[in-house]
Amino acid sequence: MTSVDPTLSQPAPDPASMRAQMKFIGGPPRMGIEIEFHVQDLEAGSDPAPAIDERMRALKHNLRIRHGILVDDEPAAHMVEVKTDAYELRDIKTLLRELARLQRAVMEETALLRLKPAPFGVMAGLSAKRALTNLIDPTRDDPHRGMRVRTMMEGLKNTGMTHLIPYPLLNVSAQASVSARNPDHLFAMIRRHYTLLPFLFTVLHNRPPVFDRLGRKLTVHSGIAARQLMGERGLIAPVFARSVDGEEYIRRYLESVFDRPMMAHIGLTQEFTAASAMPGVTLRQLRDHGLATRGNALLSQSMDWYAAKMKTIPGTDFMRAEMRDMDTGGHHAVSLAVINGLMNMDDECGAAIDRLLARYGYGGPPPAYAAALQRNLNHVAKHVRDFMNVPYGTGRMNRFARDFIKIIEKYAHKHDVLDDIGPLRHACHHAMPEARVLDAILHTPQDVARFQRIYDRDLMADPRTSLALRLRWVMP
Repeated sequence: MTSVDPTLSQPAPDPASMRAQMKFIGGPPRMGIEIEFHVQDLEAGSDPAPAIDERMRALKHNLRIRHGILVDDEPAAHMVEVKTDAYELRDIKTLLRELARLQRAVMEETALLRLKPAPFGVMAGLSAKRALTNLIDPTRDDPHRGMRVRTMMEGLKNTGMTHLIPYPLLNVSAQASVSARNPDHLFAMIRRHYTLLPFLFTVLHNRPPVFDRLGRKLTVHSGIAARQLMGERGLIAPVFARSVDGEEYIRRYLESVFDRPMMAHIGLTQEFTAASAMPGVTLRQLRDHGLATRGNALLSQSMDWYAAKMKTIPGTDFMRAEMRDMDTGGHHAVSLAVINGLMNMDDECGAAIDRLLARYGYGGPPPAYAAALQRNLNHVAKHVRDFMNVPYGTGRMNRFARDFIKIIEKYAHKHDVLDDIGPLRHACHHAMPEARVLDAILHTPQDVARFQRIYDRDLMADPRTSLALRLRWVMP
């Protein structure tokens, strides 16, 4: 979850001043990865059994102290986020080793505590109502812990936006953050991620099948559906379809942030205050009370859950792009890191990906193809069990996957990470993402619940393997 420093009291009275506070690194970009997990308590009697805050604090403490891992609180107690330092492309092997170390440490420490991460991008069977009763709590050392989370949830209820509550409590993902050299580099990263979303939501899909009340499998992509429920707060930022370059995207986005209702804001004494009624106050309205600050501007932006976001690097004014919403899994964080490291930090690879996208009808500025992209995304959302046998641009996704991975393989070889993407290569060449294997072996809700509880921890800990590779599956 995005953390916002309440001491950021620098005035931000209009979008132009917000833009003036943004800086860009100019030099070589750096990338860091965050991985979120839902954690089950194997000692609890219910199924699923989301771990409570007391149990999770012990896990987080052990990860920090025994392994030196950067660990963040997430809104719900049963969630944990671990993250790497940021590295330049020349150090991408170090980053991948660090990711493998993080995943192994999470598996080892949860096993010692009789906890176990859910192997999916969700905890199957968990409801928003139950998750809402399991938020992080204040502690003696940190009496303000969880205040922002609870204020946000209160504001969502007060402003009639309860449809936004399930997403931050029920979904976890892997995220890649890359520092931006300039506005156009920032926009190029966001544009690539958005344009690739139908493909990425398929090739990095790691969720179990969903069933109706009669036990029949549904065709809905639960990951996309969860994000579509958020309307204009999720998936693709509405301003993307109207922007042609970095400065226009930034301007349009900041204008939208300044004039829309907020669910909560930071007060004069740095306390979090929930919106008390619909529709909530805007930054423009807060200006009359001296509260149109950089802190409130960043707080408002943190309550967007787009699949690609522009964000500040913590503790600085420098900008990064955060490519989000990819399901966690054994290889997914490493695959996401390699894809983003190559196409967003090696300009030659980025240009090759852009040319490939143009061949499939995704060339030029977003207004030229935003409607077609939305149609592709909607098709994937409604036909999840077709996997890669779906349209993508002017072609088919299974063919695009093979074309895409050929480019990634070329530059992975150049940067000595080809051996690290075996599962991604298999998924692309054989149209065999993890979700396709899960769909083939899990036939009932009971199958899903059992797999969630007894799966092999090594499968989640080892980013060089996958269910498809373990089972040597090419066709279902």
